[in-house]
Amino acid sequence: MIDLLMADAKIAPQAFEWNGSLKREEVEDWVCKKQLTLPQDLIDLWVFTGGGVVFESEQILAPWQVHSFAKSLENVNTEHLLRGKPSRLLIFEEGSFLSAIDLLTQKIVTIDENYKQESSFSDLNSWYRQTLRHEFGERYSVT
Repeated sequence: MIDLLMADAKIAPQAFEWNGSLKREEVEDWVCKKQLTLPQDLIDLWVFTGGGVVFESEQILAPWQVHSFAKSLENVNTEHLLRGKPSRLLIFEEGSFLSAIDLLTQKIVTIDENYKQESSFSDLNSWYRQTLRHEFGERYSVT
């Protein structure tokens, strides 16, 4: 579920700069080609938003580069693999911290610069509420 994130985007649209919706079939084809199993709410987030910048500093990565200025999930994860990121972690957000899907547990996790897990969440609403919204929500009047 991504309802809290989407509701906040309606309340404070200036705080959410989305890349633009993606076609569900294209996202699902990409997931299949990459042989990934991902939480449905992450797929839904990509379909509805195409990723983008949240609260001016937090980048929700799109599966592929949708604009010349947007970072892609593939490029970011390749860079982090070269720095020692375990392959079971798929980073989907970067900014003040890193957020990833643990491909073994299907949990959403925040990780430190050494790729050690700091926290774990069962869905994107919980992750968003306890990370981005907790950190930036008051500043953008979405708490």
